[in-house]
Amino acid sequence: MKVNKDLHPSRSDMLKAIASGRIPFKKHLEDCTVCSDLFGFLRDVEYQKSIEAARPTDRLIARCVRIPLIENSRNPRTVRHGALISDSWQGMPAPALRDAASGLERRIRLASDSIILDLVAERRPSGWCFFARAYDGENVASSHFVLQVGREKLTAGPREMYVWQSVHPPRKINLLSSETRIEFDKIDWKAAE
Repeated sequence: MKVNKDLHPSRSDMLKAIASGRIPFKKHLEDCTVCSDLFGFLRDVEYQKSIEAARPTDRLIARCVRIPLIENSRNPRTVRHGALISDSWQGMPAPALRDAASGLERRIRLASDSIILDLVAERRPSGWCFFARAYDGENVASSHFVLQVGREKLTAGPREMYVWQSVHPPRKINLLSSETRIEFDKIDWKAAE
């Protein structure tokens, strides 16, 4: 397209330039504020259309749905205590745990009344990988709680599972909801460090 200073590019020329990314009338846009404003408006409209056309992923939707859960868990009404009720490392000698190769797994069960938190920790060369799930009686309840690991707050992902990685294992774990904060006993990891 050829444009002289007396001719203005058409809207279709502008839309073609927006779609292709090549703007043959750049100089004209610098000199003509009317065309520059129209071109900017058309580019914004096309950008908005592309945003509206893009479908969010299921993962993004799930994370956005849980924003109120995180916000509401900041000031729970009651605080309860939780305790360790099962540990696969219990009774194992410390040297065996320290000298174990990567892949060593620890299964922990924490409980407070009817709420149970099952935690699996796997030792890897780069640190630890963790998987946890909360239950209320026989029902999976992870989507009703935020898992606080140290200072980090996690929501359950696919299959109602909390998943995270860390160089060091957590000493303190809490389950939070708008109603309750469950503070579990500290977990001793000294044998493996």
